[in-house]
Amino acid sequence: MKGIKIKDIEVFSRRFEVYFLDYLRKAGFPEIANWENEVKISEYIKNSVIDRVIFKDTPIIFKTKDIILLEKITKFILSNAGAIINLNSLSRDIGSNKVTVSNYLKYLETSLLIRSLSNYRISFLSESRKLRKYYPSTTSLIFANSKEVFERKFRAVLETYVVNTLEASHYFRKGNKEIDVIIKNDGILPVEVKEKVSEEDLRKIAKITSYIGAKSCKILTLNQSFKKENIEVIPIYLLENSFKAKIFY
Repeated sequence: MKGIKIKDIEVFSRRFEVYFLDYLRKAGFPEIANWENEVKISEYIKNSVIDRVIFKDTPIIFKTKDIILLEKITKFILSNAGAIINLNSLSRDIGSNKVTVSNYLKYLETSLLIRSLSNYRISFLSESRKLRKYYPSTTSLIFANSKEVFERKFRAVLETYVVNTLEASHYFRKGNKEIDVIIKNDGILPVEVKEKVSEEDLRKIAKITSYIGAKSCKILTLNQSFKKENIEVIPIYLLENSFKAKIFY
């Protein structure tokens, strides 16, 4: 990179980060890319997608009758991206039954408002259908539902972006060992999301990578970039281009 100063690279990186954060608020809605009014942005996304799915599409297509329950489930997921849902607990908390809640989750997923991940298992069964992890289908839905949640749970926002960009279907969790995303291709690739990665994080993730039999691991952060042994740390705003170019794997 002859002729390019370190300071110039740092300025470029910060600028790219700002653009990326703005993108997360509007992801999936290119028609509002130049909008700056946050209230207007939220209302547009909410009216265009969230309310339409809850109050129009799902009742018409799936004949759902309990709109209030559907709204509760939707808002729970938008406020708790990446939550591992126990159907018994959630049903009890929102005052419904397990079968209805399970059906409504399937309807929301079919409507492309949410996405679920199965727990990857190191066995011939390959995955567990219990305790699925749920995410909104795009980060802008979190912002439209609550700016406060978007800012307070920003790591979950980043997870949501990664899960949907990679079209993920698995995560890994066993005891205190957990990885945000497991990509199954030629072998398996663990992908972890962090705002910032520490040496302790690297040690823990290296152990889990070895435990599940993966050869390498990717960690996506806001702005860090380096490689240590079989772990590569990448700025999250480079993910989409890397994935499309098929160099992420």
